[in-house]
Amino acid sequence: MKIVLLFVLCFGSGLTFYERLGTELLQADRFICLAFRHPGETEVGAVLDRIEDFIMYLRRLRELRIDLQKKRAIRITDALFDQGRPKFLQIDYEELIPRLKSEFGWTDDDVEQLDELVAETERVCGELYRKYKYSIYVKFSTRKPLPF
Repeated sequence: MKIVLLFVLCFGSGLTFYERLGTELLQADRFICLAFRHPGETEVGAVLDRIEDFIMYLRRLRELRIDLQKKRAIRITDALFDQGRPKFLQIDYEELIPRLKSEFGWTDDDVEQLDELVAETERVCGELYRKYKYSIYVKFSTRKPLPF
């Protein structure tokens, strides 16, 4: 499935690569939030797969050199961090998880996988945020950028 998503992301429509990447990030974030607002309407596997997709899109954005030549990548990152961080990372999982287990039949394994994916999303998002903030610093700094 990820290969198909990557193919569609790269070749699928008339949108530019950056437009597709930004659109996929926002759609994944929206899907995950909706799935947790109405957990009975979405299968566990679909939610976890979408979080994995979100991480893949974040990694792809992180891999792009966010510098003055990549203004589109900066715009995507601006949109992502304007809300503080992805909306599904703002969910109170301590409150949500017992409800997922009791009302919607999530297993301990499902919850453990969710915890791991949320932690990985936070890690990758943090790396992207630091890279993004560094590029802003370099843009407005009179000093030469550090060599790393």
